[in-house]
Amino acid sequence: MGSLGIIFEVTIQCETVYRLHAVEEPLPLELVLKHLPSLIESSDHFRFWWFPHTEMALGWSANRTQMRSQPVQPSTTKQLLASAERHSLEALLYVSKKAPSMVPWINRAWQHFKFNKRREVVDWSHKVFTFDCLFKQRVNEWSIPVENTVPALKDLKFFIEHEQLNVHFPVEVRFVKGDDIFLSPCYGRDSCYIGVIMYRPYGGQVDYRRYFAGYERIMARHGGRPHWAKAFGWRRSELSEAYPKWEQFQAVLRRLDPHRRMSNSFLERVLYQPISEEPPRPDLSLVAKL
Repeated sequence: MGSLGIIFEVTIQCETVYRLHAVEEPLPLELVLKHLPSLIESSDHFRFWWFPHTEMALGWSANRTQMRSQPVQPSTTKQLLASAERHSLEALLYVSKKAPSMVPWINRAWQHFKFNKRREVVDWSHKVFTFDCLFKQRVNEWSIPVENTVPALKDLKFFIEHEQLNVHFPVEVRFVKGDDIFLSPCYGRDSCYIGVIMYRPYGGQVDYRRYFAGYERIMARHGGRPHWAKAFGWRRSELSEAYPKWEQFQAVLRRLDPHRRMSNSFLERVLYQPISEEPPRPDLSLVAKL
């Protein structure tokens, strides 16, 4: 179900199952940004996470392989330790709601003790691509032209430091090929997605609006388009300027759902024209009489 109607049947083009050899390792953020084009081209898949309030990132690369699976199978002791780390992080973030100055220390500590060494794994792709998001969180993610990645990240880093914001780790940076889908954030350009996060320990609320508002201004300045499945502040007026095929999509929308039966409050904000602005619909009464 979506803005254009209800899909009853889908044909999926499947990929033959394959394994990935993935490597993650801590890297200085400056080094990642300096060599970013070569890092992207050096493997089938590359992404990294930056730890705000530090100068460190965690690089992740993966390539298809014929090697046998070598999954990480933690011992009972390591499983207990991982559970303790998870609950400790949530507890510390909960306390930091009352003492926000703890956040930079938390970020530095987790980067230093949890993400401080090289790790490798060989396993089926669906197991390698996924990872644990830990607990509830606020997330915002925008796509920008890939060539704007470095200046956008530098601007985001400066904004956090200049405004003295206490923001959670990580900032995720991933890369996607361009496509020809009218309202895809990657339409017509190879893209970088930059995602920011603020955890909600024990399901509580966190102060995120100032961080996310500044982040959105930076992404917009660098040609950004918001991820449709994430919360964002843009309305139809901004979105229509960001998509070259906006009017063509609007024509399809008017044809498939002329009476807005699929409408909801979100689509009214980001997609539909106000009734007064819509082009007149053709008079079909004469056609009906023929």
